[in-house]
Amino acid sequence: MVGEIEARVEKEIDGRLPGPVGSLVIYPHGRYGFRGIAKTMFRRYRTRSILRLSLMVSQAFLYNAIFFT
Repeated sequence: MVGEIEARVEKEIDGRLPGPVGSLVIYPHGRYGFRGIAKTMFRRYRTRSILRLSLMVSQAFLYNAIFFT
C-alpha cells in the first residue's frame, strides 16, 4: 500500500520522493495488565468503550440467532 501511495504522489508532483532520513527507535515502558487497559478504556474513552461493547454483544446475539436456529 505504501508503494501505491508513493507512486501516486510521485505522479502528482512529477518527480521522485526523497529517501527516508534518520530512524525511529521505540522502547517499551513496561508491562500493561488488564487493569491498566480497562482503566484507560472506561475512564478516558468511556462512550467509545460502551458503544463497542454493545455492538459486540448485539453481533454475538444476532449471529447465534441466525446461524444456530
